Amino acid sequence: MAWDSFRVVKVEFEVLKHYFHPLVSRDCSVLLILIEDLGNTAMDEFQHEEEYAQEKRFSLVV
Repeated sequence: MAWDSFRVVKVEFEVLKHYFHPLVSRDCSVLLILIEDLGNTAMDEFQHEEEYAQEKRFSLVV
């Protein structure tokens, strides 16, 4: 998939770290990224981030 078909939102690690504990250690610097596959034409359909924020998939980048 092309990166332009994804919407990427950076999130503070502290905000959602409880979702991944104990998968990550406290000593590890982790960047949480919310990635939603919006497809080729869906970018124009989503005007408000609050409407689809709960449908994001979580990924860990170390």
